[in-house]
Amino acid sequence: AQPLAEALGISATVRADIFEHGGVFTGHPKGDDLTPAPGMTRAEILAGFPEFGLTDEITATGWYHGGWETIMECDVRAKSVATLVEEWAAEADGETIAMVSHGTFMDRLLKALIGAPGNNGFYFYHYNTAYTRVNFLDDGRRVVHFTNQTPHLKEAAKTW
Repeated sequence: AQPLAEALGISATVRADIFEHGGVFTGHPKGDDLTPAPGMTRAEILAGFPEFGLTDEITATGWYHGGWETIMECDVRAKSVATLVEEWAAEADGETIAMVSHGTFMDRLLKALIGAPGNNGFYFYHYNTAYTRVNFLDDGRRVVHFTNQTPHLKEAAKTW
């Protein structure tokens, strides 16, 4: 988010509801060694990124306080964030809104934005650092201009 914010000349805000499906943990989600972790604390984030804003959910004990997040819980969160993005778009008055997220959450968020069910047999794939553009029109429609764009990467640098 930092290089993007600098390039666009915008401020960045760290939110506790925009993270990859599953949450923060050590171990393997399909194993018996899964241990939830709280993520970085408010002080740790501000020490590394003093120019970032933080929402109130990010506390002295960390930003993540759940266990393993199921895909159904991820869908609920994606719908909540989609509603928030819709509100931002309505207030943006033509301004650009940029969000940095992760693969499965991005898939679920895009589906929530276009009204598609989360578990519907297709997946919006995203390479690391890929970008997607969605326009919010005044009449309530959304236009997906493109997904998973990576012209800034050489083929060998594309990872997921």
